[in-house]
Amino acid sequence: MSCPACGAAGVVLHPDLQDRLFGVAGRWRMRRCEIARCGTAWLDPAPHPDDLWKAYQAYYTHEDDGAPPRVPGSRGQQAWAAWKLGYPMPGGLVARLAGATMLLQPRRRERALSTRLQLPFVRGGRFLDVGCGSGRQLRAMHALGWQVLGLEPDAMAVERARQDGHEVRQGDLLSARFEADSFDAVSMLHVIEHLVEPARQLQECRRILRPGGRLVLVTPNVDALGHRWFGPDWRGIEAPRHLQLYSLASLQHVVHAAGLAVEHAATRSAGAARMLRISASLARARRRGEARASGRGSRLGDLRWRLLGSAERALVAAGLPLGEELVVVARRHGG
Repeated sequence: MSCPACGAAGVVLHPDLQDRLFGVAGRWRMRRCEIARCGTAWLDPAPHPDDLWKAYQAYYTHEDDGAPPRVPGSRGQQAWAAWKLGYPMPGGLVARLAGATMLLQPRRRERALSTRLQLPFVRGGRFLDVGCGSGRQLRAMHALGWQVLGLEPDAMAVERARQDGHEVRQGDLLSARFEADSFDAVSMLHVIEHLVEPARQLQECRRILRPGGRLVLVTPNVDALGHRWFGPDWRGIEAPRHLQLYSLASLQHVVHAAGLAVEHAATRSAGAARMLRISASLARARRRGEARASGRGSRLGDLRWRLLGSAERALVAAGLPLGEELVVVARRHGG
């Protein structure tokens, strides 16, 4: 199998991967594109599409942590989102002054934009969350004024998401057959790495977006500091469910190839400490020959990963593409 992003050959990156997260039996191999400017990684061989369901029998898409979405946020964050993304401005001079103080608070600025998926506000806009899980992002975007629709293959997740009264359909994007030019925004949050045909799915996103509509992608970063540190034990690999992992350059390439224009592309380190802690647990399970990682850690260990996560944030702030996640926002041009 060749690179799913550029079609080049690949070299073996991780020869012997096992699922110590959810205990799916089997061993897998991961290759990485030999073209340095691409760097996409993929499972080769990957599970047969007819057998992929077996990898999700104990998966967590139907679970919900119960935490309310952190929106609309403080008055300062609301003001910042109004200035940057066109969301309604909170009234009063105090809110504007609070927004000005955000210049000194980079993490809160990032949170104000990331909770809104970097999406410019469209009053009454239609938002589709592909792979919506139990509906957390649907709740957040509805609270921000969007008309929301979810799409999710997991029946249990669909039932949980519907409890909030939102429309959620069961299935995948290619079989959903939405009308063309239907949505102002489409999100795929930790979805593209699971897809058998990512190029076709991106083309479908373009078809159902209205002219000027935007697609948001969030996915693990194959160049993340965590991957460099933990190698085959990195949480983001997640064989056999993650079929491909992108670099910042290769994700932009596949988005552009689908006919979309990239407006924003970056790595981010939100949740880095948790990713690193779980990766450490996976490494410990491999060394001990355990089939499943416990996920537990000591206070000292948790402090270590928080410090490393802080270091990662500093590197990302300095412009290095080492964050645990990739974030791309792309726009469909008119016509």
